Amino acid sequence: MLNLNLNAAGTFSVCGGYPFRLLPAGDYVASGVIDKTVSSVSAIVQTEAGSANVHLGLFTMPATSTDGDNASLVQTDAVVTGTPQTVTVTVPTAAPACYVVRLWVDSITGATADTISRDGSTAASLEPLIPVAVSVSSVTVS
Repeated sequence: MLNLNLNAAGTFSVCGGYPFRLLPAGDYVASGVIDKTVSSVSAIVQTEAGSANVHLGLFTMPATSTDGDNASLVQTDAVVTGTPQTVTVTVPTAAPACYVVRLWVDSITGATADTISRDGSTAASLEPLIPVAVSVSSVTVS
């Protein structure tokens, strides 16, 4: 889980800075909180290889600090490739007062790993692999 912290400039800050990577497995979810004075949330994303299903959604706030996210209210789904693409979700103006923002990837097709070449004599099939991810270059609010 990557925590997104909203700053005064209208962008989310993330530990380690931008760009950060989202993988389609495990707990690779970027999550933050906004209030209903925000009109939209946008993320600029692109794959390192292949294409990916990227989702940006708003959820109701948990009732207690130990609860998970509650009901999904609004979600934008996009098929993203190696070209930077903006994914935007519009914030409802009705109650509740605050929302949980989540950005996640559930699949990447066309490539699942990049081969690292360490030397010219080792066969590519024996080289280690790095999982291909979605690169997030910004998450902003307006």
